[in-house]
Amino acid sequence: MEDRYLCKAKRTNNGEWVIGGLVRYGFTGREKYYIVPSYASDLYALEIDPSTICWCTGLKDKNGKLIFENDILSGHIDVGFPEDETRKRVVWHENGWCTNEPGCDDYEALDDFDSENFEVIGNMIDNPELLEGVGMTENEVLEYLKSSKRKNDMLGILPESDIGNTIIKALEELKQYRTIGTVEECRAAVEKQTARKGIREKIKNGYNRGMHHYYCPVCYEKGDLRNKYNVGLYCSGCGQKLDWGDEE
Repeated sequence: MEDRYLCKAKRTNNGEWVIGGLVRYGFTGREKYYIVPSYASDLYALEIDPSTICWCTGLKDKNGKLIFENDILSGHIDVGFPEDETRKRVVWHENGWCTNEPGCDDYEALDDFDSENFEVIGNMIDNPELLEGVGMTENEVLEYLKSSKRKNDMLGILPESDIGNTIIKALEELKQYRTIGTVEECRAAVEKQTARKGIREKIKNGYNRGMHHYYCPVCYEKGDLRNKYNVGLYCSGCGQKLDWGDEE
């Protein structure tokens, strides 16, 4: 049997995973599902839990292990930051096998790149915690860390511990810092409050000949109207304060 026609599921009697061909017996509504292992004959079928059925994608991970629906893949694909890990789950989306990160609406086709760079580390049925925190926003992480329902995470950090409180404080300060902006952004904002001389350019041709265009000296945003007062005291493009005081 070709790999792409295989499926895996958990046995009803002991919860173990079994891989093979899917068989259904019985009338609709009362049917039972079985898997015939690839090493066995049609007479040897194992009853399985249909809610755990995962179809094979036909692709293998970098270690040669078959990739199934609901598998969790892990890879280090950023050459500049080899310590950074990417985790994603395998799902059927629209017309093909895809990978998706929880909390993200984007789906990427499962292909040879995944086979060469990712490995199966678990699945969404047995190990959903492997994706815990993946795709979470800073606010969601903070709420998770503060949650009284949370026990230990993968780092073994308790919400009420000194380490946990330190992480929470650091994230809150980081949010405040990002709201205020970097030092460079703050400096640029202050500099924009110092008025700079606007550029006045006379129109030489056309219906508006003899009138003027007014420009920002920083980004050269042009005023739509040929009147400096309609251009405004602040550039609509970059926010620079403008000085038209010496204009006639």
